[in-house]
Amino acid sequence: MSRLGQVVVGLGLVLPLGGYVAGALAVSSVPDPAPRPAIVLPTEPAPEPVPGTTITRSPEPDADDRDDPDDDIDVVVPQPGTLDDLDDDDKNDDGDDDRGGDDD
Repeated sequence: MSRLGQVVVGLGLVLPLGGYVAGALAVSSVPDPAPRPAIVLPTEPAPEPVPGTTITRSPEPDADDRDDPDDDIDVVVPQPGTLDDLDDDDKNDDGDDDRGGDDD
């Protein structure tokens, strides 16, 4: 191997290894971050609603709206045996699957 090839292979091995070592040393020298304060959730009860305010709910759909056949989605359930493999003729089959022939 030529001198240039040896230098390129040497640099190809030494530079990534040196980068790994430098990164490991740089990370180990960084001090740990300060601990964060704990999150405390209030345990007091929610305030009472102000008198005179009303809560309105959206109307629920009628029972007959849910059973409307126009809104149903057509569900297609596959049945066993309904798939027809259109490529089941043996025109491209050479009879020997070990040779890697063209038998799709």
